Amino acid sequence: MRNLSKALIALALFSCTAVLMAQEAGPRIVLSAKAEKEVAVRKDGGETVKRVPVEIAARGDMIVYTITYKNEGREPATGTSIVNPVPKGTTYIMESAKGKNSRITCSVDNGKYYQPQPAKYQVRKDDGTIEYRLAPAKMYTHIMWLIEKPLPAGSSGEIEFKVKVN
Repeated sequence: MRNLSKALIALALFSCTAVLMAQEAGPRIVLSAKAEKEVAVRKDGGETVKRVPVEIAARGDMIVYTITYKNEGREPATGTSIVNPVPKGTTYIMESAKGKNSRITCSVDNGKYYQPQPAKYQVRKDDGTIEYRLAPAKMYTHIMWLIEKPLPAGSSGEIEFKVKVN
């Protein structure tokens, strides 16, 4: 019985090691994010928009979320998707999501279903028929980017979106 237990433990350790080795050998996407506030700055008689780190956000502030992704694995990553919720207390700025080589979709139902912008939602009319309406910005709950090209080992990219503080 003792030898059987040692054999099972050894098999379990071998299996875990094999999984870890497989993970190290394949793609490994690492994400980092930052939030910056867009502020108007007067310069040379004109006005420009500058991004500064968010220390305090107030009603009406425009916040830009930038997510950097990097493949720290040893193989190309394919079919990479990144999902970010629209933060509570904010409203998504329509069409503000950007990302090179990415297909951008959004959700208005807490991430259950994704669709291209502008998003639509269903309304059941009194007669029982379904009507599709354009979703207002305040209904957007999640943004998803599907990176359409393979991401080679060691390469990285950025995606972003904007919200307004309610």
